[in-house]
Amino acid sequence: MRRKGRFPVSQFFVHKERRIAYRTFGEGSRTIVFSHGLLMDVRMFSYLVPALVDGGNRVLLIDMLGHGDSDHPHSMASYSMTQFGDDVIALLDHLGIDEAVVGGTSLGANVALEAAVIAPERPYGDADRLAEEMPNAQMIEAKSIIEWRVSPSRLNHKLVAFLDEVWQPSTRSLL
Repeated sequence: MRRKGRFPVSQFFVHKERRIAYRTFGEGSRTIVFSHGLLMDVRMFSYLVPALVDGGNRVLLIDMLGHGDSDHPHSMASYSMTQFGDDVIALLDHLGIDEAVVGGTSLGANVALEAAVIAPERPYGDADRLAEEMPNAQMIEAKSIIEWRVSPSRLNHKLVAFLDEVWQPSTRSLL
């Protein structure tokens, strides 16, 4: 059964004099941050969020600068992959979160990689953990290009099951 999540009103924080929008779902002990694809906004995850929340996760969706409810500066110098990654780390700082899975789609996947480069001790999935978990990785393949949009339950279930399998709470201390 398909279930589209209701989206709360955006919350905001200011980073480097720019207003960045985000939305919070769930209150689980594991935090997942997703960033959207180019020319999209956080609504692209409307079918995935309920499955992740039902799996016991806290989900944060961030509108990157120039997208959704975040500021839209006119200067192209305001936009860079490094800045987007820094904005994700700033969101974690703003909310007092030490560790999170950071991921995304298309542009958002690149933002997640940039966040890991900027602060490798922060996003869950640092090099040591990835080396341990990669043997368990699996491709979650859609039956068609629109499956996640039209009938996402199978894909959502597979993603939540994978997260449950590989993500154990951290035992390392952060400085």
